[in-house]
Amino acid sequence: MTTFPIARTIDTASQMNLLGSMANRHGLIAGATGTGKTVTLRTMAEGFSRAGVPVFWWMSKATYQGLVVQAWQAVRLASVCKNLA
Repeated sequence: MTTFPIARTIDTASQMNLLGSMANRHGLIAGATGTGKTVTLRTMAEGFSRAGVPVFWWMSKATYQGLVVQAWQAVRLASVCKNLA
């Protein structure tokens, strides 16, 4: 069964995983500032992407627009390099 690592516990550093069969459910990630919400979402998105699952990530805060721009530039650069090869 496919699992996706999403977090580690503080006390024992045990890895917490999301079962692949449960990944198509709705979820909510909430918490105070600095509690790791964005890191958790990024970890999940990277795991899904590595598994070949399309990922759409929307974050309305301007603070996080840099992540989207960096990803878009990386994809565009890879496309340009591929066309040059």
